[in-house]
Amino acid sequence: MLSAEYPPRWGGMGSTGVPPVGSAGCQGAPNHGDYPLRRGHGPRVEGVEVVSVGWVPLPMAFTRSYGRSALRALRHLHARDRVDVVHLHCPMISWSAKQLENCQQNIAPVVSSLHGSWLGERDGLVAASEQREAAVWANPNDLAILLTAKHYSGYERAAVSGSNVCVANSEATKRDFETRYSPPADWDCEVVHWGVDTSMFVPLHRDDEDSMATHGRIRSSYGGSRLILAVGRLAARKGYGLLCGPSPRSTQPTRAPLGNRRPGPSALPAAQAGPSVGGGRRGDHRARDAV
Repeated sequence: MLSAEYPPRWGGMGSTGVPPVGSAGCQGAPNHGDYPLRRGHGPRVEGVEVVSVGWVPLPMAFTRSYGRSALRALRHLHARDRVDVVHLHCPMISWSAKQLENCQQNIAPVVSSLHGSWLGERDGLVAASEQREAAVWANPNDLAILLTAKHYSGYERAAVSGSNVCVANSEATKRDFETRYSPPADWDCEVVHWGVDTSMFVPLHRDDEDSMATHGRIRSSYGGSRLILAVGRLAARKGYGLLCGPSPRSTQPTRAPLGNRRPGPSALPAAQAGPSVGGGRRGDHRARDAV
């Protein structure tokens, strides 16, 4: 599996790539993961060998640099321990059509997971800019996406056309790739949704007095307004500005507690007509129990 940086400094693709590998490893199959070089060491996962490789720490260019380094490491790995399937996580790794063909001919068939397109990310930034989100212009990664998404979309097109199988994380993602890249008529693409951590996200136990008391206390602390819980990274292209925008169907104030990896709401529009935005941290049980 060729995935994103693990453990991730931002985003979560590196983390989401590990459980499937570990699951297969527990079933007796040897599993390996090539990841961009990360300072420190991530948690060990039974059945998973993490192989760190180098990359150039430049916005967008890292996907090509990582792709070349990962392919070299993959050749060495295949020489000592035969690889049966190569699993890419796009768009965090960019292989050309020639690199994909090289892998298929000399190593193993390629499965590409489609997490979203660079062109879609760019469209999200354009929408965020229209919402006057300052983060669009404050983040070098976002600026690079705005300026180079069209170029790097060529590598996504190569993955769509050249992979043996593609796996989209949603029907919307599949449609996005179909619309933007016009895959071949015999395109083999399946939709497989990511799972949910049921130890964190659980239904409210309405028959439990303690749970209901906690629920009522937390909701009252927000003044009785409607609540939307958004769990994710505070990035302009994630659409929080649109989420928190005024709703023409409701005049009741809405607040959006954000279950984020770290506090950081300052880059978002702090005051728009209607809602307010609150920063949190990943696994913020106050926000979770309030919804």
